[in-house]
Amino acid sequence: SKVTTSTLCASRSRALWSFGSPISTSSQVATAGSSIVADSTVTRSPSPRAASPIIRASWPAPITPTRTSPLGWGPLDMTETLVGDQGAEIMRIAIGLETDGPLERTLERARDLRGRGFTSMWSSQIFGPDTLTVLAIVGRELADVDLGTAVVPIQPRHPAILAAQARTVQEAIGGHLSLGVGLSHQILVEGVWGLSFDRPATYMSEYIGALAPMLRGEKVSSQGERVSVNSAGVVGPKEVRSPSLLIAALGPKMLEIAGSMTDGTVLWMTGPKTISSHIAPTLRAAAAAAGRPEPRVVCSLPICVTGDVDGARARINETLSVYPTLPSYAAMMAREGAIEAADVALLGSHDQVLEQLHELSFAGATEFSAAPAGTADEREATLAVLLEYASTQ
Repeated sequence: SKVTTSTLCASRSRALWSFGSPISTSSQVATAGSSIVADSTVTRSPSPRAASPIIRASWPAPITPTRTSPLGWGPLDMTETLVGDQGAEIMRIAIGLETDGPLERTLERARDLRGRGFTSMWSSQIFGPDTLTVLAIVGRELADVDLGTAVVPIQPRHPAILAAQARTVQEAIGGHLSLGVGLSHQILVEGVWGLSFDRPATYMSEYIGALAPMLRGEKVSSQGERVSVNSAGVVGPKEVRSPSLLIAALGPKMLEIAGSMTDGTVLWMTGPKTISSHIAPTLRAAAAAAGRPEPRVVCSLPICVTGDVDGARARINETLSVYPTLPSYAAMMAREGAIEAADVALLGSHDQVLEQLHELSFAGATEFSAAPAGTADEREATLAVLLEYASTQ
């Protein structure tokens, strides 16, 4: 069914209000049928390719994904491989950080989540405040928290502008940024921003071909069919390590781009069966073919520890009713055998949700960014289970 822009905006507002966590509407387009053409020509000036001491291209999850005590982060051992049946034996636990509303309220949420023990937070970007700016402020106050965007739409931002902004945030927060970017959806790109959604896979390929080297502080000269860049030199701060770069990828073409050109993918509305059979193997094959390290698979789903599963399902389906109507998510839900949003949510008792988290890990998710749903008591129970899972890894 056709989704109007006003419906999408209203659904977005309901999702944030009800969940208290960001739900990414800026995501991948699985139906992109265009083949990728016109390789960008990149001219690189000498520049160190140092990466974040927290997250870098080879990014295995830290040995202790979440701690309740203050962290003293140092360089990670990037030689480790953490592989389970289909994915990582260690799946890092993260949480969505809502950025809508007054900045002080966002800071209060972040402080509360850090005080509980969460050391990784992800925020989306669509209609509210500029997420990267907010994360720069949050990260200056909470220096031991990894922060990520899930995701920033690329169409309204030239890659040189986004590279400068991301490098600035990376410097501001001490190297803890994961930059997730995505194509958003045609209804938003054309209906709200008045921009072209033509050939989205080509656009993404050319965009990443320019963005990735600029994030590393390299000079870029790129003339593509949809994206052209001629940077005069380093954009943004001169002395800063590159943030980890991920894209919202669901379809084969987008997963190929994610695996071959970035550090991985950021998912929404994608369940364990689809991660295991489609996302993880396609992404890994692309990364291996390009000689890149094991990719990150950051999965975000609604989650609720509850004794009233039917009630929780009804609330999730009402709040997130727009997502099954969007082609990219609908395609992934069909692979999962899901019809409604609650069909891919983590729901049930303490033990049932704990088991579902383990299932996600062995399906191939390297990080789970929780979107807690439900009543105040259910949210408290959900946060407790997330921290319990993290403490056992």
